[in-house]
Amino acid sequence: MALWLAMLESGVHATIAGVIMCLMPSLFALANAGVALSGDLLATAATSAVTLGIVLGLALGKTLGITLATWIAVKLGAGRLPTGTNWPLLVAIAAVAGIGFTVALFITELAFRGEDTEMLTAEAKIGVLVGSLIAVLLGAGLVAFTAPKRRPAHDDADEDSRAASIA
Repeated sequence: MALWLAMLESGVHATIAGVIMCLMPSLFALANAGVALSGDLLATAATSAVTLGIVLGLALGKTLGITLATWIAVKLGAGRLPTGTNWPLLVAIAAVAGIGFTVALFITELAFRGEDTEMLTAEAKIGVLVGSLIAVLLGAGLVAFTAPKRRPAHDDADEDSRAASIA
């Protein structure tokens, strides 16, 4: 609440506070992901279809899916964008949805069976970490550029011009 209030009062859109707060559980999940990050594992994951699929799914798939589903709902008359929301802002907020860290890490434990289970699980976890990081950066950047800018609650220039017009 304090972070949200500070952002709101500073003139920065308060949704940025939500993006910042999303980093906190992500860092917790990173510490508990159960992957020993090594150069060999990172090199293998960088060329892995599993890793690439998860990164693309989190960073782009969620953004495109949420945006497209919302666009369809609006076009069919099943819903409307909230007051003050525009399509660029909706895309920015949809990008933040790719930060689905905890459940994605849990699913990687259940997804693979067979000989290469340990390696595939590790590659999938790297994909979740990288995809979530990209979603954080993409979402935060897009929200920062597309969120409506608030005017400060107290503007000295306006007060001076009002005082001059009264005099």
